[in-house]
Amino acid sequence: MQFKRWRIVPGGWLVNAGLASCLYFLSACGSEPAETGTAPSMPVVETPSQVGLELPAVWNTSDLQGTVSQLALAGGAASVLAVVYEDGALELFDLEADRISAVADMDVAMISNGAYADFGDVALAVFPGVGEDGALAAYVFGAGLDAPQKIDLGIKTGGRVAGLCSRGRTYQEGGLLDLTYWTVRAPETAIVGQLESNAGDFTFDGEAMDKPAAATACAFQAEGPVFLGDDVNDLAVLDRPGSTNYVGLKSNGSLIYRRGAGAFDSLGLRDGISVRVPDPIADIAALGMAFGGGYPEGLIVVAGPVDGRDQVVFVDAGALTRAPEVIMPAEDALD
Repeated sequence: MQFKRWRIVPGGWLVNAGLASCLYFLSACGSEPAETGTAPSMPVVETPSQVGLELPAVWNTSDLQGTVSQLALAGGAASVLAVVYEDGALELFDLEADRISAVADMDVAMISNGAYADFGDVALAVFPGVGEDGALAAYVFGAGLDAPQKIDLGIKTGGRVAGLCSRGRTYQEGGLLDLTYWTVRAPETAIVGQLESNAGDFTFDGEAMDKPAAATACAFQAEGPVFLGDDVNDLAVLDRPGSTNYVGLKSNGSLIYRRGAGAFDSLGLRDGISVRVPDPIADIAALGMAFGGGYPEGLIVVAGPVDGRDQVVFVDAGALTRAPEVIMPAEDALD
């Protein structure tokens, strides 16, 4: 059966990702960030009193097929958005909000950021995830496939996987994905390693590291995984040349952000001309380098109900990833 590709009508033709960035700095308070390394410390993320940064929502899908559970993004030559529904079904979009796959019923319990890579003569988007059985799996999609396919990775985890995070490796780094996971049985230990592919066969080589037992959110940056406490449900990283920034979704539904090694502060999202921010936000994902869709300074996606039906909304991350402008004193400006 051949799947006929069709286009979702965007929320409004006047919206443009490249022109919609705006930065507001207000007084705010934050908390100290988590540390990375072999023994990350347990951070305390406090709720800031005011919004420290506001980003514009600039694009959206039309109403989706159900209630969204999780989001993930795969970077590379062609960036792909994965949407997981509460019933475990998986659907894929490009960054123009075009649906590029049929809905696949495959019992996805968790999904994490992926990579777009060549497998011989075939280019595939690969997302690591966890099935309803608690085992690690890879969800792949590419040319010639109507819907994403599930591949069991066969990794002996020693128990049901409780959480994971990942990042696609760059061409210069080589390899496919950096991956971290932990289990229900050992929440204080994370397994960190690389997921590789050799002639279509996946292999994983990982080592154990200490992890805050209460941490349920994780993001993978170039130096390794970053964990946050049990009041943060999801954490996304925007890696760019010379900078690393973070966006988190707290258990109370509010958003937080961090520039580099600075303190966390509150993040607000602003409605576009015809794009509305979901309320509440169910999940987030981010890419520092997004290929497609007009997001040269990075992309954040959020999902949740808009007028009673779930949508994915695209947020221009430029005001976060761009270095804050430094205003020189008048006497120095003429030097």
